[in-house]
Amino acid sequence: MSGVETSIPGRELVYLVVDFVPDGQMPCLKIVDLFDGAALVRGERGKLGHKFQPRVHHHFRIAVSEFITLDGVFQDPGGAGEFERGGWAFQFDRGPEGNKFKYDEVMSAGALLLGRVTYEGFAKAWPTMHDEFADKMNAMPKYVVSSSLDHGAWNNTTVIRTNVLDSVRALKRDVAGDVLVTGSAQLVRTLLKHRLVDELRLMVYPVILGAGLGFFASADESSKLRLVESRKAGETMILVYRPQP
Repeated sequence: MSGVETSIPGRELVYLVVDFVPDGQMPCLKIVDLFDGAALVRGERGKLGHKFQPRVHHHFRIAVSEFITLDGVFQDPGGAGEFERGGWAFQFDRGPEGNKFKYDEVMSAGALLLGRVTYEGFAKAWPTMHDEFADKMNAMPKYVVSSSLDHGAWNNTTVIRTNVLDSVRALKRDVAGDVLVTGSAQLVRTLLKHRLVDELRLMVYPVILGAGLGFFASADESSKLRLVESRKAGETMILVYRPQP
């Protein structure tokens, strides 16, 4: 027997079929809701007391989260010197709501998935920081997609050199928690093209730069999304999208 999956907004619902050692009795079906990784048995049919070996089929989200300007620029929000108009995110206050959004996002993540350029920038910055947020970033598994890196300099890093799509599908299946992608525009375009992005989270800053790398520039094809959440966070807006069915 195998599990049958469906979803509800903001959660993942898993129907779990449990195979029992028959002992002359009918098999039993358990229906399980998986709420953020916590299983709750909603009901079961059959007799109690049987031995069983459950097989759970669950998938967590590939969540892409980006700082972005009104004209679609994502380059250098923190002012690392990538171009002269960098540092634009520090010109605005995202407020307590925005801070909580980013905190909750990282704390609920099970792994980071990054392109090489974003990874190398993070690998220089985050190991020098020491607080609860930074500790989580530094401790959790990181997966970097790169054909040129031999190894990752950041703690707990795995380099994905080949079979990128299959590797990402495996992460979605195996990582306990969201697989969080940030920056990494080329990687994100590939994930969108192959419908591997489950949620796109944009924190939109009220600025038009007129220069810099556009996040969605040079996309191979269009991607239709549906808005599932929007809210104000200080001077920014948080927009959350999911793919259309």
